[in-house]
Amino acid sequence: MVIALMAYLNLDKVHILAHDYGDSVTQELLAMKQVNKMEPFKICSICFLNGGLFMEATSPNRVQRILLTPLGPLVAYLFTMSKLKKNFISIFGKHTPPSTEEIAAFWQLITHNQGKRIIPGLIQYIRERKIKRDYWLMSMQNTKVPMRLVIGAEDPISGKSIAKRYEQLIPNPDVVLLSEVGHYPQIEAAEKVLDHYCQFIDRIGN
Repeated sequence: MVIALMAYLNLDKVHILAHDYGDSVTQELLAMKQVNKMEPFKICSICFLNGGLFMEATSPNRVQRILLTPLGPLVAYLFTMSKLKKNFISIFGKHTPPSTEEIAAFWQLITHNQGKRIIPGLIQYIRERKIKRDYWLMSMQNTKVPMRLVIGAEDPISGKSIAKRYEQLIPNPDVVLLSEVGHYPQIEAAEKVLDHYCQFIDRIGN
């Protein structure tokens, strides 16, 4: 879908800023370039935000684990905005909780066009991350595309543990750890994320 969108927009080079599910999409695009020698468009840079880049360093929460079971469709059907709020408060930073307006906006996006129905299928990306872990890691380790990781340290799912694993596995790792920020740094600390991203882009000069 990303490749089709780039073709539709007639873009031949891009800078990628990715979060969560988008991290996996970006890893696949990078693997297509590195492993399959396919380059439908040039990737000039990649900046990852919080996400399960390495499944051994993530801790899926209870809701995610249940959604992966045969009970997934029922859980999605019974999911409410109050349950979303409770879940999000647990993954946001202690000092940067989501506002009522932000929760309402997230809920509107999730429920648009009966979107709750696709959640059990969408959550299968967790299994895909396990299957493709080595394939994606190899492409990250061998790429010449400049990469930076900007990560909320207080994310209980993919925070400090991902940053530590990134530093262990990626050559010359460029990691920015945001203290007191959780799973959604682009929401919780938008100005800091923008500053670190712009510094990254200015440094690589593309």
